[in-house]
Parts: sequence; C-alpha cells; structure tokens
Amino acid sequence: MSFVRRFFLFAAAIAAFAPAGHAVTLDWDAVTWTAGSLSNSYDIDPSKAGNDITVTVSGNTAQLQPELVSPNPMTPAVTTDFQGGLGTAQNTLCLAVNFADQTQSVTVTVNFSALYTAGVQNVSFTLFDIDFANSGSSDYQDKLSSITALSIDGTTLVAPTITTSVANTRTGSALTQVVTGIASANDLGSGTSNGNVTISFGTTAIKSFTFTYGSGSAPGPDPTYQHVGIHDITFTPIPEINPAWSALGSPSFFDTVQSSGSNDCFGNVRALQRRDFRQRWTRRLAAGILLAALAFGGYRAYGSWRKSHLSQQTQDFFAHGDYQSAVLVARHLLQLDQNSVAACRVMAETAELAGSREALSWRERVVALEPNGRGNNIALAATALRFGQLDYAHKVLEAIKSDARANVKYHQLAGAVAVAEKQPAVAETEFAAALQLEPNNQQLALNLATVRLTSPDAATNEKARAELAKLADAIESGKRRDLVGLVALPRSHPKN
Repeated sequence: MSFVRRFFLFAAAIAAFAPAGHAVTLDWDAVTWTAGSLSNSYDIDPSKAGNDITVTVSGNTAQLQPELVSPNPMTPAVTTDFQGGLGTAQNTLCLAVNFADQTQSVTVTVNFSALYTAGVQNVSFTLFDIDFANSGSSDYQDKLSSITALSIDGTTLVAPTITTSVANTRTGSALTQVVTGIASANDLGSGTSNGNVTISFGTTAIKSFTFTYGSGSAPGPDPTYQHVGIHDITFTPIPEINPAWSALGSPSFFDTVQSSGSNDCFGNVRALQRRDFRQRWTRRLAAGILLAALAFGGYRAYGSWRKSHLSQQTQDFFAHGDYQSAVLVARHLLQLDQNSVAACRVMAETAELAGSREALSWRERVVALEPNGRGNNIALAATALRFGQLDYAHKVLEAIKSDARANVKYHQLAGAVAVAEKQPAVAETEFAAALQLEPNNQQLALNLATVRLTSPDAATNEKARAELAKLADAIESGKRRDLVGLVALPRSHPKN
C-alpha cells in the first residue's frame, strides 16, 4: 500500500478514536493560596492524578507588599480587591508591590504537569487593574513585559494574543509585546473593566507561560504602591494518542501479509483478501468519522439551542414581571456563556428595579459586549442619572455618535440631564427635538412647557402657560389638577 493511503487511514483512525479534549480552569474561588508564599500547585483536573498546574512568583520579591484592603494579607494572596467589570468582586491572585525604581519587577511563571505529554492549548487568563496614576500619593505605571509561552519541545517560544482595554495600551509585536497603563481604572464598582488585559496562546501546544510585572517610565524615579489581580486561568489538555492506534499508520501493519506470501501460487487470492480487509476497515473508519462528526455537530447545535432557549426564557420571565425567575435563569445562562448580552441586560434591569447600584456594572458590561447595540449607551446614561452620577451620565451621552442621537429617548434623557445641570436652554432644545419626533406625545409636550415656564422671556413664559392649560384638558384628571395649579401660579415676569 502507498504511503499516501496509509497516511489517510492513520489520520482517519486518529480522528475517529482519539479522546476529545476537555477544558480545565484554575478557579481562585475553589483553591487556596497561603498568603505571602511564592509558589503553589493544584490538582484541578479529575482525569489526571497529581498536581496539574504550578504558579510561581520570582524576581524582586522583597518588594512585595501587604494588600491595602482589610484584612491586609501579605501578597501574593487570593483577595476580592478587584471586580474586572463583572457583577461582583472577584477572587484573584493579588500581587502588590512597591518598587524602588523601574528596573525592578516580579515574574509570574505557570507550569503545566509533565503528565500532559502532548502539552496544553487554549490557555487564557485576564489581569485586572493594569492602569496608571500620577496624582496625590499615587505615582506608578503598571507594565507587563516578557509575555511568552514555552512550546512542548522545550525550546521554541510562543507569542501571545493580547487584548487591552481603555486604561492600558499595547506596543511591540510577537514576542516583544509590552502593555502599559495609560489612565486610572477603578478596583471596584463602575469602570473596573477599563483596566483589564486578556492574554491567550491559542491552539499552540505549550508546557508553561510567563510574564513580568513592573513599573513603566511615566512615573518618577521611585514608583509608589501598585497592585494587579490575576483572574482564573483556563486551558485544554491535548489528548494523547494511543500507541495501538498509531500502529495503523505503519508499513508493517499493511505489508506483513504481502511480504510473507509474495511468491506463493495463491498470491492473487491473498491480494483479494488484503483488498477486502482494507475496504472493510476503510468503511468502518469512515463510519466512525461520520458518527463522531454528527455527534460533535449535534452537541454544538444543542448547546447553541440551549443558550438561545434560556435567553428567550429569561426575557419572557422579566416581561411578565416574574423577576426572581428571570434572575435565576439569567445567572444560569451566564454560567454557560458569560458574554450573553440578554442575561446581562436582564441582570441590569432587575438590579435597577431593586435600587441596586450593581445595575451600573451590568449596563457597562452590556455596552462592552455590544458597543454598537441600539439604545445600550442611552440605557447606561439613564441608569447613571438615576443613581446620581450626573457627570458620568453626561459623559456617556456625549460619547454617543451623532447618527445614533436621532431618537426620542436620547433627546428626552439629554433634556433631563440638562435640567439636573440647571441648563434650561439646553433642556428646552432637547425636549423640543424629542417633541418634533413625536408631536402627539403629551408627556414630551408637558416637559417642554414646564421648562419654558421658567424662561425669563415674557412671551415664552406666557406661551408655556397657555400650552400647559391646553394640556390640562387632554390629560387624566389626576394630572389635570396639577397642571391647573401650575397655571394659577403668579407670573414670573413683570406686567406691562
């Protein structure tokens, strides 16, 4: 049999019978780290005996500091000092340092078990709070460098894929990439995702990875206290190939019978037997591949359907006022897909109904996941205004693109912000624009007339009173009494 045909059968056998990989996560919620210790190992993969991952901190470790937040453990330590844009404070491996100068740094090295003989892939993790500060008592610039992984050959270095956020930036390429902080980011509450940096190594098989944490050149010669949080680390062990199946690709597997009887008078019969044997195994392997493909496709289709079903279910529960069920389903959906926009939006809506400031964090997450989603930024600004964050609401509205402002909700909210900022002229312009889009909306007409009622211009003031009197006849009796009271108020301008 030719090498090409042997190779085809070998590849088919591997695809049909090799075990599927499974994702493993070093979850800081589920493990412990002795505060101040520099290395810990964990057994987190049920399919492998012994420790699967070891995390080590080295370098200028004498500069490590206790965390500032109570109970002030000596770092490295697992703490809840960072939120990373998620709904609540997260357990992370915190490193707090106070370097003497920019030459000092600490290095984090993560080694995977030698029992993963084929290595691991799809390694990914996020660092929280990579930022910059140069005001008051804070003068530092977080810096990540020497970010590489080691291939399973023990020699080749693998470059990472790095995703930065608002408060940090990436320079360099491949193995020379450096991330530095360029703006301040909150540790907890709103805006905490601004300091996130996500690092991954794709499908390349690796045995370890490392990165160095230091201070950039922006602050003075003696950087002040700075800290970072390492969130959960996920990876997928690469399945090992059973040696019994690798024998399928060897020449001896197919050629032994042929070489032993090539000169026999029954060679033609044996040739037919060999052909039948190969055909049977080819059909079996092809069937195995087909079944595996169907099973994998079915599993992925079911997973997609399940997420879609839960997404619709949580929205239906919310629409019918069953907020408790809506939250339960949304949390379950987030366990399956932490980037579910529908689940994040339901969490934001329910938190806002409950008067919880967590609504802001969920609104920010919706905007981050769907930055061009219609109405997401407007909803974020409305939530910020509700919780008294007027400057933040104003900033979010200003960031909305001009082509996305031509709607009633934007103008109505911009008018409300202007009223809160005591800018009646701006409020009048926004309410007028909203009313122009919906001329029959009595609430918008009421808003505009109420703002104009405060105008120092006598004609505008008188026109507003007339409009309010007109609206009083069109609105339900409860509101009519309020409007008549407004019209009866003394005029704010002198009589001629």
